[in-house]
Amino acid sequence: MNKFKALSLVFLLFGATVFLGCGDKENDDKENDEIIASFEGSGTQIDPYLIGTAAELAELADLMYMCDTYAEYTEKYYKLTADIDLSDYKSGKGWKPIGTYEGYDFRGHFDGNYHTVRGLYINADEYKFVGLFGWISGGTVINLGVEGDVYGDENVGGLAGNFGFKSLILNCYAAVNVGGGWSTGGLAGSISNGSSVINCYATGSVSALGSVGGLAGAISYDCSVTNCYAANSVHCIYGNMTGGIAGYFSGIDTRSKIENCVALNPSVSEGGAFVGRVIGLSTNGTLTNNLAWEGMLVNGVTVADGSATNGTDITALQAKTQTAYVNLGWKFGNNDDNPWKMGVSGYGLPVFWWQATAPTVMPEHLK
Repeated sequence: MNKFKALSLVFLLFGATVFLGCGDKENDDKENDEIIASFEGSGTQIDPYLIGTAAELAELADLMYMCDTYAEYTEKYYKLTADIDLSDYKSGKGWKPIGTYEGYDFRGHFDGNYHTVRGLYINADEYKFVGLFGWISGGTVINLGVEGDVYGDENVGGLAGNFGFKSLILNCYAAVNVGGGWSTGGLAGSISNGSSVINCYATGSVSALGSVGGLAGAISYDCSVTNCYAANSVHCIYGNMTGGIAGYFSGIDTRSKIENCVALNPSVSEGGAFVGRVIGLSTNGTLTNNLAWEGMLVNGVTVADGSATNGTDITALQAKTQTAYVNLGWKFGNNDDNPWKMGVSGYGLPVFWWQATAPTVMPEHLK
């Protein structure tokens, strides 16, 4: 956009994001008062910035990369007003994630407002913190769907590369094919530092080098994941730690928990060690009341249920039955407090009350 001065130089050197400054200081001072976002609204909780086009969403990403705008816009409130198609951002490496890394992460509050961002495309195997969002710290993302294809280096996810520092992700889904290096998942590459993920699901496929999960590659440091499911295939190329929900899970005590989640993946496989239907490797925290499809192939064979990392068996028929989820405490209805519903467009798994169409076709293994 021509009202912006040149973007801050952001380079990726040996897979690490390096921020190199903001250009000419004299010109920066002269143009500082011209850098004003085009969004309607004031960015407050009661009057959020409104985003209704792909160009406006790209503008938000740009604001997170610029020295003179980052501090002004990172902790604001944003709200989608329409579904967004990112098909015009498929050239080169594709979409630039919103928020890059610690110090230039996204700390705001993003309300998808029951809309979906489609056509997300990133193909940058040297990038870290890759997804629609790169790194979210202490922020929130609610009521949002993401669909597309994402490939990066480390911390790669359909919705975000990393959710950190007490972030909240609520009522969101990612129907994304995801590929990466370490810490790669269908929804998030990593979930860390007291963050919570509630009522979310992931479909598509996930393939990466290590620490790979259907929902998240790694979940660590007092995080909670509740009432979520993953129905994507999960493949670890040669590293360790692969699971239907998460590849790696750790925490200090019972504050770290994965509970009432369902792993409906057709298969989880890896080239190294530590693989499970729910979790690949769990070093602490609690795993409670989690289910897994009984026919899931774990490195090519089915496994017995009962262990915390493998979960309790659920049949394909039960996976398509509302009662199975109600028994886990999931809420079905027609509002945010009762977000789930069944039976949309021949898709037999739960979706959100606001979804009129299914995000993907019904997985073959559950038909």
